[in-house]
Amino acid sequence: KEDRPQSGRSAPAEVKGIPAGQKMGFEMLNPGSSQLKQWEYPDELNNPVVIKVERSSIASRVGLRVGDIILDVNRKSTETAEEVN
Repeated sequence: KEDRPQSGRSAPAEVKGIPAGQKMGFEMLNPGSSQLKQWEYPDELNNPVVIKVERSSIASRVGLRVGDIILDVNRKSTETAEEVN
């Protein structure tokens, strides 16, 4: 069984025009019903979940962790990984 995601956090903002996620050292996915069930999250959760954080990356330094739920970027609500990138 995979570890359950920890908590919702805001994704780091863009850094000098580089979209969060691309050059900031993290990957995310839009969880499907099987992942939500496995992580014991409600079926209606539709925000992206962090699945990888590179060591010594900007994302790691600001505290982003595997399992975090991306709720917003730059105070703008987000519901898909594509909206973050």
